[in-house]
Amino acid sequence: MPLYFLVDFTSYFYLIISVLRGIYCAIITPNKKEKRIYILMLIFLAIPYVTLFSELDLWDATTAISILIFYLIIQHENISKDPLTNLNDRTYLNQDIEKMLASNLRKRTALLMIDGDHFKQINDNYGHLEGDKSLIRLAKAITEGTKNLRFVSTARYGGDEFVVCFVESYDREAEVVASRISSKLKELNIMSNSGYEFNVSIGIAKYDDTIKNAKDFIKAADAKLYDIKNSREN
Repeated sequence: MPLYFLVDFTSYFYLIISVLRGIYCAIITPNKKEKRIYILMLIFLAIPYVTLFSELDLWDATTAISILIFYLIIQHENISKDPLTNLNDRTYLNQDIEKMLASNLRKRTALLMIDGDHFKQINDNYGHLEGDKSLIRLAKAITEGTKNLRFVSTARYGGDEFVVCFVESYDREAEVVASRISSKLKELNIMSNSGYEFNVSIGIAKYDDTIKNAKDFIKAADAKLYDIKNSREN
């Protein structure tokens, strides 16, 4: 058939796009659990190439699998990510927290509740599009401030509230991470030339025997956050 080459071309095209997408996701994600998932997907995507050098006629089947995996990668990102900030959503966050609390590392787990200071004033004075830009800057500060952590989950909890949950490698690492996020946000504020400064307050909670689930952990960090806000106002 004159157009038979299109079949092979389409197969190679999907395979190459899938591999590139998988590599990109594995590099940019700060979550080591997600990184392992993408690496496993890449291993499956390499199967069609392996079959080319064997006597097994599995090209069509393995290509179909690679296309399915590519589709699953896209769906995973669409379902579990906040569309504005590209951080995890609340459901995915709760699952991650529960897994950390169920692990033998739970005693070193810390949770940061991050809230924008006077965010409503940004929306009122500069418009909601500018408010969205400030949230994107905060999400970038969180991503860059947590990229070297292990077992980390970052999420937009709602509105201008964000959560970071991770396992500390040393004592008071949570305080260091909180400071790093705040400092990074200040750098991004300067680079944006927005005409205003968007700062955050951060409540820090660490695992203790009173924390039984994700809800308890978030509640504890939220209480710390509002203690900080109330002390500033007073």
